[in-house]
Amino acid sequence: SLAGLSVATRKSDGTLSTHYPLSSIVSLVEPQDYALLTKSIEGVSDFYLISSPDALHELKLPVLANTSATLVLFRTEDEVMIDEIRYSSKWHAPSVKNEKGIALERINPDSDMQDEMNWTSASATAGYGTPGYRNSQYGKQDEGEVTGIESPVYSEATKEYTISYHLDESGYTCRAWIFDISGRRISEVVNHDLLGIEGELAWNGLAVNGSKVRTGVYIFYAELVHPQGKIERYKEVFLVK
Repeated sequence: SLAGLSVATRKSDGTLSTHYPLSSIVSLVEPQDYALLTKSIEGVSDFYLISSPDALHELKLPVLANTSATLVLFRTEDEVMIDEIRYSSKWHAPSVKNEKGIALERINPDSDMQDEMNWTSASATAGYGTPGYRNSQYGKQDEGEVTGIESPVYSEATKEYTISYHLDESGYTCRAWIFDISGRRISEVVNHDLLGIEGELAWNGLAVNGSKVRTGVYIFYAELVHPQGKIERYKEVFLVK
């Protein structure tokens, strides 16, 4: 139950600002579930993909500055602190030039909340935010887990080619293209898009000029660049139907 908790911002003198109780939330949060707190559900659903509408809760909340603020979650009855974060817009990924509409995500929930390396921007492939479900940059890797980018697969449902990926860490930006077997570039899939830990890229099967690509064998090529200097390259041969 969230009903016994409250949120507030911490002022510069260390005291808490106005308390905002979560007592209006009557539903229970099950283990491994998520809850989104917002002053306007419509303001969230109009801009982001909502996979669990029941996870969204509309209530009064403190005003948070875009640049930085300190947000505190605590027990209403005795003000025992549950968690606290002093965030900064400087924690966004270096590739993000305009942070407007891009969520700042915690990577590993078991790592230090205040560690700026444990935060980054939500991925472009996830729509720059995952309200009510797991962060796109969630970074807990299972031992022995295979990482990389898979070959494009055609979907009859979407009439597009889906390229699934699972990476070893967050923060990669991706450039990807389609080439024919002669090495000529046919189409651009993404251009410096910020990826999450896992997700999907999509290609509509069209060439740069907007025409449908002919049936045949093609090459998918992707280049991933991490802010720490690591570069990963992937090349996959696939069939265009």
